[in-house]
Amino acid sequence: MATLAQRSARRSGAVVAALAAVAIAGARVQLELGGGVGACPFRAVTGLPCPLCGSTRALALLSEGDAGFLHYNAVVALAVAVALTAGVVAAVRPDWAARLARLAPARHPLRTTVVVVLAAWVVAVANRGSIGSGPAP
Repeated sequence: MATLAQRSARRSGAVVAALAAVAIAGARVQLELGGGVGACPFRAVTGLPCPLCGSTRALALLSEGDAGFLHYNAVVALAVAVALTAGVVAAVRPDWAARLARLAPARHPLRTTVVVVLAAWVVAVANRGSIGSGPAP
């Protein structure tokens, strides 16, 4: 019988995996239905892409296994893929959840979030040409 900690890890893992899967599926559905990508208010005001610019197309391309996601916002796409993988691992193997929790990113979530957002922003700015004008997959 699973302990309370294992049940909690399983539930938390399932929630993380579900949220990551919804992000990927949502990106795919939005582009498949021809909704395209909405205008970015940050970019409209500053002329620069925001840290999330290119994420929809990157997630949609990653869901197809297309390496073209690297030309959009690969950092966000990879962060969602890591979250999906970690969530599934925690849901399926709750005994491994403790190992995942000991990793530096899990012990310092605010620091990790800031680093990922800054990295995503650097990638978005570097890829601003393809993000702003690239065709939807």
